Amino acid sequence: ISNASFAPPALSFAHDLVAGYPTPSNWRDALGVYRDLAGDPALDLDIRRLMRAAGVLTGERDYMEFASALADARLIGEARAVIDEGLQRNMVETARIAPTLATRIAPAAVARDRAALPGLRARAQAGTGAIARAAGDNFYAFGQYADAATLYGLALQKGGEDPNIVNLRLGAALAMAGRRPEAEAALRLVTGPRADLAGFWLTWLARRPTA
Repeated sequence: ISNASFAPPALSFAHDLVAGYPTPSNWRDALGVYRDLAGDPALDLDIRRLMRAAGVLTGERDYMEFASALADARLIGEARAVIDEGLQRNMVETARIAPTLATRIAPAAVARDRAALPGLRARAQAGTGAIARAAGDNFYAFGQYADAATLYGLALQKGGEDPNIVNLRLGAALAMAGRRPEAEAALRLVTGPRADLAGFWLTWLARRPTA
């Protein structure tokens, strides 16, 4: 898989696998292959979001790595939610959470970031596409997917950001908000390196994983 020439057939096989047999194990294998091939930290976060949506994060390492990456991206609300999910699923033990991560996702930090959301929305209205996209990321992090979608739409209107990144996250936000037709429309606009992930989201929307 390290050979770039292997990437297209590997991704094609992975996509066909989950399209035909959308079991949790197949989704995990397919998206794991995709993560290995991607080699892009920002794209890795977006891939892990789909893994979480599909319910295929398994084991302490998945949750810890994802939460740490989110904390590094200053998406504290999402990092906290990922750890809480791991705890609820008995895949994470409180005693094994690194002290540095525990401090970054402490209740006070989460409350601070949540309280900042209205200000982010106001700055997005008056600011650049980059500010609107960042605001969308923060609303997404707190599970406020409809608001995130609105802000990603604003980022597209203002311009200055990679439309493929914004449309991918817009599609994900709309998917998580239960607005499937709009999600599909946004995801179909994604081209370039993120088109494969948009395709996986479209497949997930069409055929949710089965037991």
